[in-house]
Amino acid sequence: MRWALKFAIIQSRKSQRVHARAAHMRETKFSSIVRGWTNPTARERKAIARALGQPEAELFDGGAIDMRTGEVTDGLEKNLGRRA
Repeated sequence: MRWALKFAIIQSRKSQRVHARAAHMRETKFSSIVRGWTNPTARERKAIARALGQPEAELFDGGAIDMRTGEVTDGLEKNLGRRA
């Protein structure tokens, strides 16, 4: 889970669906990024930060916690098919 991103969504008092639309992406993709299951591209990071009105670094530089395993990761290991 990308907690900084999730907290920004909650703090905005708008639904995840609203932010996904504002970032011009499907809600399933947005959700996957929030959950830390997918690493966003640079373009997606910028679009999400813009939609939330938050600095990109504050939302994404903390990495993610895989809620299934408890591992702290930046997501790259999953994309490469390797574990940390």
